Amino acid sequence: IGEVSAQPPPYMASLVEQYCAAGAEFRSAASPAAMLASINLYERALTIDGTNAQALAGSAMTRVLMADFQYDRPKGLLELAKAQAEAALGVDPQCVDALNAMSKITLDYSWDFPGALEFAQRAFALDPNDRIAAFMRSWILTLWGRFDEALAFTESLGEPTASMNIIRTGR
Repeated sequence: IGEVSAQPPPYMASLVEQYCAAGAEFRSAASPAAMLASINLYERALTIDGTNAQALAGSAMTRVLMADFQYDRPKGLLELAKAQAEAALGVDPQCVDALNAMSKITLDYSWDFPGALEFAQRAFALDPNDRIAAFMRSWILTLWGRFDEALAFTESLGEPTASMNIIRTGR
């Protein structure tokens, strides 16, 4: 006796946003326990709205970072991350977390330097303060042997991005 919608009601959408924000906070801590907490929060968000771009992309990026902590880059983890990142980009083609995840997946899974760089450049163009987008762009150029371009890029970064440890390490 009411309107039916595929989208969650507004109060539930707010809960999804809160889960995503908390997931991002845990993810930034970068510890194994924090990564598991982050995945849990994104999965909770996805049980409410399985098509939410931020939840899909956040989950994908967390899985990619978890794969980084493991020596062998587990195929299943990267495949799930890729599916989630692609789904997020289907909903929101400008989702920075999804672009960053695709950059990392494209690099780690297939060593496709041009493809990975394209994703990183798109993410950085959308958010020049995103540390992962900035790092990925310079890291891919470095791995590709384009050292002068990587150095010129890192030197062009503004504050506070240029002062991040990950960027200074890359430099």
